[in-house]
Amino acid sequence: MGQLEVEAAEYSQDFKQTIVYCPKCGERHVHQAESWAVNAKGVFFNGTWYGFTCNCQQDVTFMLSFESVPMLVGKNYLVVRPAHSFGEIDGEIVNFEEQRTEVEVLPKPTTVIVCDGESETIEAIPEHLARDDWYAVRIVGSGKRHWLNTKGCQVILL
Repeated sequence: MGQLEVEAAEYSQDFKQTIVYCPKCGERHVHQAESWAVNAKGVFFNGTWYGFTCNCQQDVTFMLSFESVPMLVGKNYLVVRPAHSFGEIDGEIVNFEEQRTEVEVLPKPTTVIVCDGESETIEAIPEHLARDDWYAVRIVGSGKRHWLNTKGCQVILL
């Protein structure tokens, strides 16, 4: 019987357990992070494949993906943006190195300051910043505050 690949369906609040459903029979499986490759803080890695054999004898391979897991206000996270490149500028491919940033999640404001270079106004938070993949954060160490989009990032609870 061949392997079936799925993504983990649910995560515990501390990210140390995940629930995976067998795609063949639908049986629910709870997996502990301690049984997988974990970092020094005991958190499992995003983008790594893990596997098990269900009671129905189906081999199941699953991937952990935190992009859909919301970050919690007041918690600290390591946000890893993988190395990537895009297009060409003047015949050169633009490359970006991996970026690792420790952040504290702040409450998302309902208003923002809009500056056009001459004047400042306070307006309701723009629609794109109100989406679930945008967070108000403080950089741990520097204290700088800014917006963070987590799309394409690995997010690890510290």
